[in-house]
Amino acid sequence: MIFTFYSYKGGVGRTHLLANLAAYLCYYKNRKILLIDWDLEAPGLHFYFDKTTQQITSKGLMDLLNKHIEVFKNHEKETLNEDDFFNPLEQTKENYIQNLKNSENGGKIDLMPAIEYNDGYHTEIEEFDWIKAYDQFYIGSYLLWLKEKLKRKYDYVLIDSRTGFNDYSGICNVLMPDMNFILVAPNDQNFEGAKKMMHRIINAEFTQSERRKPFVLPILSRLDDNANFEKADEWRSKFAETFAFVIPKLDDDLKAFTKEILELLSAQTIQPYNSAFSLGEKVYFNENARPLPPSSKLENIENIALNFLEEMNTEGEININKLIGNKMIPKYLRQIKENPDDDEALFQLGLAFYELKNYKEAEKYWLKTVDINPNYYKAWGNLGNLYQNEFKDYEKAKKLYAKVLEINPNDAIAYFNLGNLYAKVFHDYDKSEEAYLKAVEIKPDFHRTWYNLGLLYVHKTNLDKAKKCFNEVLKIKSDSAHTLFNLACVSSLEENKPEVLNYLQKAIELNPESKKYASKDTDFEWLWDDADFLALVQADD
Repeated sequence: MIFTFYSYKGGVGRTHLLANLAAYLCYYKNRKILLIDWDLEAPGLHFYFDKTTQQITSKGLMDLLNKHIEVFKNHEKETLNEDDFFNPLEQTKENYIQNLKNSENGGKIDLMPAIEYNDGYHTEIEEFDWIKAYDQFYIGSYLLWLKEKLKRKYDYVLIDSRTGFNDYSGICNVLMPDMNFILVAPNDQNFEGAKKMMHRIINAEFTQSERRKPFVLPILSRLDDNANFEKADEWRSKFAETFAFVIPKLDDDLKAFTKEILELLSAQTIQPYNSAFSLGEKVYFNENARPLPPSSKLENIENIALNFLEEMNTEGEININKLIGNKMIPKYLRQIKENPDDDEALFQLGLAFYELKNYKEAEKYWLKTVDINPNYYKAWGNLGNLYQNEFKDYEKAKKLYAKVLEINPNDAIAYFNLGNLYAKVFHDYDKSEEAYLKAVEIKPDFHRTWYNLGLLYVHKTNLDKAKKCFNEVLKIKSDSAHTLFNLACVSSLEENKPEVLNYLQKAIELNPESKKYASKDTDFEWLWDDADFLALVQADD
């Protein structure tokens, strides 16, 4: 996953937060992290990891872009294919990435600096023509290709963005990341600038065409409670009111009470001003990883790491109800008491109870939702999930999904759920295939449907179609170790040894546990005594 950190003005703690998140994920979660220093006019990420500029000896981002332009100019054809792109991750004479830190358990922090720090690097940065590079040399296509390569090698890529608006902010903040964190200091200038950038990201053509999700999280920073508690509360309220519009973008189930939701969410992410914490801007997480004590000043950094970065990395989305739904229940109940026909309050109350595993209460409020608004298809769909996954009433679940499609024939998730139901419960594989195909026709970027369809084709021994489906998954989620492992399995069933080794090696790079799985999975039984296979699955990490 790739995350960009942005602030409209400097001095709000953006880079400090990014560096501490990287250290937490490295030492506490053993993640492999790449930092990209895209703060081109004022680079310096390396200082947070005890490195001087003189100790950063690798080339960097700007050198990489110039290398791509050089390759493009020297190419005989007018356009480059992906096979012609320069890959900085392969062993070359020139390094574009430098290691900063390693943990004993396999975590590491690498850096792609802004540029090679020679005497004239500021001039090189200033003279780079971003518009020409984008229009004539297709750096957009190159970076899209590169980001998938980076996502396969690293658990996280964290980008430190330049402030303000500039020629490359669209690349850095729209094209590259899966999610943006935007730090906002408590003043009108920061609020206005941050809001404009959020709208730019959400309304960008790249986002609107669904090539990325409109996931943007504002983080209130540098708020000093000790100076004036009453004033601080005013800024908290203003923050929630100003940026509440992002809540439905982060979690499209939440359409109402967005200000109240952001207030609660912000309490878990706010980076308050603390002179002792801010002086020197240290990185506080290290190899002596210990659980944080209660009420630690680092608690919200851990919250961001676990509830947003880790959640996005594993689930591909943010479930806000899981974070604050229980605290919203009294607000929903008060609203329903005042207005019993508020279908949004009823629906969101059902979501909150569902996250608390109080399924009877969730059912009760979703039934009330559809009683008031029979066309509220998401409530019908959630009831279907409830009956399928918790109550095990599969016939009723099937009818509820059919109800969703009666109201909204283009609901890909209902078709996906039907496909799962037909495959796993009713064993009607033809109907399951039909439902999955309809789901990917409506929503071709939903990788879980392609994955399950691939598994279905393996079951139906249609290996060509299975491989096509798994490759569709990789187009959307290139760092899916499970998908690469399944491609290795399919290739093994075809007795295609080179493909087996290729896919299995990629799966192992992403998830070393794949070695253990391959040693036991009977799909590979014919290779268990093969020297090349054994060298791969028995190699030390």
